[in-house]
Amino acid sequence: MRNYLLLLFFLPLISFSQNQISTTDEEYNYLTKGIREQRYNGLDMKKDGYTLELFFETKPNFKGNKSDVSYKFRTFKNTKGDVKAISIEMVFKPTSSNYYCIPINNPELFKMYLKSFDDVLYTNFHAAVAEALAFLASKK
Repeated sequence: MRNYLLLLFFLPLISFSQNQISTTDEEYNYLTKGIREQRYNGLDMKKDGYTLELFFETKPNFKGNKSDVSYKFRTFKNTKGDVKAISIEMVFKPTSSNYYCIPINNPELFKMYLKSFDDVLYTNFHAAVAEALAFLASKK
C-alpha cells in the first residue's frame, strides 16, 4: 500500500514532465480555496477558461473502517484540454467539504499539497487516492 501511495505522490511530477504542463499558483489556490468559496456562496464550481470533470468517486471501506466520507476526483483542464491538476473533494456532509489539489509538474506546490496532511492521518483518504489511481491505470 505504501508503494502505491508513493507512486501517486510522485506521479504528477513524472507523468506530465515531457509536455511541460504545470499547475500555477493561481490554479492551485482556486482548487484549494476558490471552489470552497464558490460552494459556500451557493455558486457553481467553475473558472473561466477551465473545466472540472469528475472521473472517479468513492466511499472507501479500508480494513473495515467504515466512513461517511466520500471522495470526488476531478480533472482540471484548460481550454486546450490539457490537464493542469487533479482536484480532490473530501465530502463530509452535503454542505461540508475539504478541497485538495494534486499539482502537476510543480515541485513547490506539490510540497504544499503534502504539507496539508502533516497534522492529520487520513487512512481513508489514502485508500481513496489508491482506488482512483487504480481506476486510472485500468483505463490505459
